[in-house]
Amino acid sequence: MNYQKTKLKEDFKIDSLITVHYFEYTRYFEFEGESHDFWELVYVDKGSVEIMTRDGNFPLYRGQMTFHHPNQWHSIRTADNATTNVIILSFDCRSREMRFFQNRTLDTSNHVRLLLSKIIEEAKNVYDSPLGDPYTKKLTRKAEPLFGAEQLIKINLTEILICLMRSTLSTTTPVSISSLNLKRQPKTVLDVIAYMEENVHKKVTFDEIMLHVSMSKTALKEMFRRETGMSVMQYFSQLKTERAKMLIRENYYNITQIAAMLGFESIHYFSRWFKKQTGMSPLEYAHSVVAILERKL
Repeated sequence: MNYQKTKLKEDFKIDSLITVHYFEYTRYFEFEGESHDFWELVYVDKGSVEIMTRDGNFPLYRGQMTFHHPNQWHSIRTADNATTNVIILSFDCRSREMRFFQNRTLDTSNHVRLLLSKIIEEAKNVYDSPLGDPYTKKLTRKAEPLFGAEQLIKINLTEILICLMRSTLSTTTPVSISSLNLKRQPKTVLDVIAYMEENVHKKVTFDEIMLHVSMSKTALKEMFRRETGMSVMQYFSQLKTERAKMLIRENYYNITQIAAMLGFESIHYFSRWFKKQTGMSPLEYAHSVVAILERKL
């Protein structure tokens, strides 16, 4: 029999990695800005930031990602909220499909966040360059890097690009950064998010949030959904879920204590709520691969 070889197609071909960063920004941090001839991925892991480009400014919230295309001037700054954690990856990719990511802000799935955690983990296995140094211009390999680490970084980054493009194309038309700038009210959104973060341990109602920012119910609902893609209470539920997961991973408190710390009347109600949010009970999550990877990040 005559077998024929099928050459595998690469829609995203990543040629090189320039930097890998995991920053913890302090309050009122502002980067002076730069432009370069490669792509840059920006992901907010905690808090929120404001992104500045020649096309305008826009906020980026926790769980969201944006890309700076080659030769696009860009800068970043934090607000007056608590410390902000940001992952930044810069890489060279000449594939024409990368144009899909220009002027887009994208929500990320749990799977994409897991892939990001794997990239950070593998970067620590192969590079001596400090991940928190904003002035790193070159990645320095360890004397004895872990076998296969760089290849796994490339594989995981490629999968992130594919997952983002697939999920966006399979749903609604992606939100354009330039179009959002026309009606954006970033300070109000940041005020709402800051209030929810400060009160994540309580039972917070929509009416309480509405009174805090002095907006009508309809205006707040429409503005928050337009800017974040979700309702106010959906965001608060997500915020509480992430806090619960963090407390479970830290393993300082038992499930009953965590339930009380987050304002739940009983462990049974907390367990039902947590499973509805994550698909796992608190104990199942505590022993899951997901928790292990998120703990490492």
